[in-house]
Amino acid sequence: SPPAAPATSVYFPLERRTSSISRAYTAGHTREFDRASIWWAFNFVKNYMQLNYRGMSTEDVLPRIEAWQSRIDKEFSEHSQKSLRELNQWQSSLQKELLADWWKLSDF
Repeated sequence: SPPAAPATSVYFPLERRTSSISRAYTAGHTREFDRASIWWAFNFVKNYMQLNYRGMSTEDVLPRIEAWQSRIDKEFSEHSQKSLRELNQWQSSLQKELLADWWKLSDF
């Protein structure tokens, strides 16, 4: 499923050589809540933000997105020359970490 909203989601490029992605990117359905799904994590935070969009976006969500995007960009370039096994492991692991972090953001 696509991200809930680009403004409240983290862009995670998929390296063309990889053959493995986290289950978070294939799990779930829009009609059934599933904490294993990255779509639901992004969607949940987006909906939660409706309570105080300005405050949550400037204090919590946007800084978190920027930190993740910087980390992904940096690590992506560092891993681009790694073996396929290392690249698969890195990509899947970081995707799982992003999922856990977004649920942590929604649970505070």
